[in-house]
Amino acid sequence: MWLLIVAACPAEQLGIELPPGGAGAISAEDLQRDVRGALGPDAEAFVRRRFEQMHLRLDGVCGERGEGELRAFVAGPPVDTDGAVAVAALISLAKAVDTSDPVPGRWRFCVGEGEGTRIGPLGAGPLAWEGDRVQAGAPDPARRPEQLDYRVVAEQVRAIWGRAGGS
Repeated sequence: MWLLIVAACPAEQLGIELPPGGAGAISAEDLQRDVRGALGPDAEAFVRRRFEQMHLRLDGVCGERGEGELRAFVAGPPVDTDGAVAVAALISLAKAVDTSDPVPGRWRFCVGEGEGTRIGPLGAGPLAWEGDRVQAGAPDPARRPEQLDYRVVAEQVRAIWGRAGGS
């Protein structure tokens, strides 16, 4: 009987804190951790594992979630900090989709080749959405992960989420 009572109560009444959903799921800490992982010795395995954690069906280097109008986002393979930030942004967008109820449309995330909006370097200036590219600042192959303000990157990723129709 106790189990039925507990199961019928909302999580908040039981003192269980639920993770934020949608744009609230995008955090500077996650972005910083994912940049480090995407620059690590096995970046492809790291990205694949993170996508799977977001319950994304994987097809090659792409993950897709939801139904309806397609929103596709692509980042190049992480070979430098800017590339790793773009991949971390994809992972954060995937988390926002995974925690949003209901998922707003169909989202496809690709690392490497793919059709859709390309996410360029973020965190180096104001966000710009130009044609099929989201970017902020010029790419800088010498940029180090510790030089970024990940709070700014998180705000930029939230702007992408909102612009793409997320709530």
